[in-house]
Amino acid sequence: MSRAIKEERLLSSGEVTPIKRIVKEIEVEGQMVLALFDTGATNTYVKKEFLSNVPILPIPRTYLVSLGGKTFGVKEACVIRGKIEGLDFDSHAIPVDEIGIIDGKEVGAIIGALTMEK
Repeated sequence: MSRAIKEERLLSSGEVTPIKRIVKEIEVEGQMVLALFDTGATNTYVKKEFLSNVPILPIPRTYLVSLGGKTFGVKEACVIRGKIEGLDFDSHAIPVDEIGIIDGKEVGAIIGALTMEK
């Protein structure tokens, strides 16, 4: 079951306001993927279904991350290649089974701050 990605924040005044999200179609490993660009996320996450031709390797030490309100242990990672608006990129990524839905569309990747720095 897919989760909707929360699109609001609580201000110090107690008021709830919508968060502006950057969501774009990008290319990941030759496939078009709907991606959320999230400066609040350190890592990049990609659904495993888009990584069939990418070596996924175990990492030496499991660490915990939270994604979509759920905390889980990261046990594997990979390096992805893609294009954002025609510009090539490569990045370390964490393969995941599910990310969520924005505006009724399934999100295939979250592009985190480390990838955006490149």
